[in-house]
Parts: sequence; structure tokens; C-alpha cells
Amino acid sequence: MACSFDTNILVYTIPNPANEKRTRARELLIRGAKPQAGVLLLQSLTEFSYVAARRFGLNINSIRRRVRDWRKSIPVHAAGAADLMEALDLVRDHRLGFWDALLCARRRSARGSIIC
Repeated sequence: MACSFDTNILVYTIPNPANEKRTRARELLIRGAKPQAGVLLLQSLTEFSYVAARRFGLNINSIRRRVRDWRKSIPVHAAGAADLMEALDLVRDHRLGFWDALLCARRRSARGSIIC
């Protein structure tokens, strides 16, 4: 069963400021790097890049290295129009938050094309 990672998990890997969730986030990403264990949404990587640069002041080269390394070890998928519709159904039927529903919908259809 594949899991997906939201932006917060990626942000928790930033060492500054110190965060007690950093170790757990890194462990989750390591486990997600095992074959067919995890997927990343392109949306999560873009949100991470924005937050890392704007909120935490990481330089772009550091952000690029992280994103590059994650892309090498965990498949990255872009959500599509069908994922949006499924996400809306999940919100309606199961009262999930929208971003969680989109992660779930994309993970379900992640066996399609991979962006790497």
C-alpha cells in the first residue's frame, strides 16, 4: 500500500527552527522511499518550495537539492482533472478536508504517468 506525504511532512524536515517532528518526518520519508511504498504530489513539492523559501528563508540551492533527492527516491505525480473530481466526491462522501482528499485521490490513481 502506497502512502502520500503532505507538505507539512516535507516542511518538518527543515532543521531550523528545531522541531521535535523532524526525526519522525525523516523516518516516514525514508520508509516512503522503499519501492511502491510512497508517492509525492507535485503540489506538495511546490508548496514545500514556497514555504521553505518564504517562511524559513532556505536558499534556493538547498531547496533544489531536497526536491531533487526526494524526486530520485519517491515517485512524483501531478494531480489531474479526474483526481479533482474524485477528491470532491471524497469530501462530500467522507467529510475529508480538500487537500487530504486530493492526496488520497491522486494516490489511488498513481499507477498512471509518473513525473520524474
